[in-house]
Amino acid sequence: MINSTRFLNDKDSLLRQAIAAWLVLFLSIVLFATLATIFSLVATTSRELVVTVLLILVSTISVSIHILLYRRNYRFTGVSEIVYSKRQQDSHVSERAVSREHGKDVFIVHGHDQAIKEQVSRFIMSLGLRPIIVSQQPSAGRTIIEQLEVYSKNIRFAVVLLTPDEVSQGRFRARQNVIFELGYFIGKLGRERVCVLYKENVELPSDFHGVLYVPIDSAGGWHLALAEEMIQAHLPVEINKLR
Repeated sequence: MINSTRFLNDKDSLLRQAIAAWLVLFLSIVLFATLATIFSLVATTSRELVVTVLLILVSTISVSIHILLYRRNYRFTGVSEIVYSKRQQDSHVSERAVSREHGKDVFIVHGHDQAIKEQVSRFIMSLGLRPIIVSQQPSAGRTIIEQLEVYSKNIRFAVVLLTPDEVSQGRFRARQNVIFELGYFIGKLGRERVCVLYKENVELPSDFHGVLYVPIDSAGGWHLALAEEMIQAHLPVEINKLR
């Protein structure tokens, strides 16, 4: 909505300009009428008088038209400025609304463990946030990295699930694309906006220092740890829904 004080100020300004324009017009008419009287007294013939009066009349009309056009242009300019101001404010309101909405997006990076993916997704939703999972988004013919770029554009936080999906040298480890996406989001968001949830016996990458690793325990202790991290990252977490 338009700021009422600013709107009234613009309206008062337009009124003042209109009054000033009419005063100038009135004074111009009085001035030229006075000059016409003087010239009529000075003129020696009726022909000269007619020419003088015509010249004064044309000048008066010309000045009047100029003043009226100026007033009209100002009025339309003033209205345009008010309309532009309203549109600009509406645009800012819309941008803030979109920004707040995108501020709820939490990206989930996962492997083959569908059960834990669904648990984390439901928990994020229960906090009033919106989980974003690439596999649930339309690909539109994009590659994996292109999908990451598109769907992580407005992301403010990422949760990476390390689950034992592969075996390497006798040790369980997460899928390598999950490790890659972990590094991607650390680089994109910063370490403080990435939380790693991992299952027992899975190998943890040693190259990502400063990232929080939270074990996925059967008692659900990871819920509080994850929620605290998102709160620290200034996400709009609905704390009253935290159980």
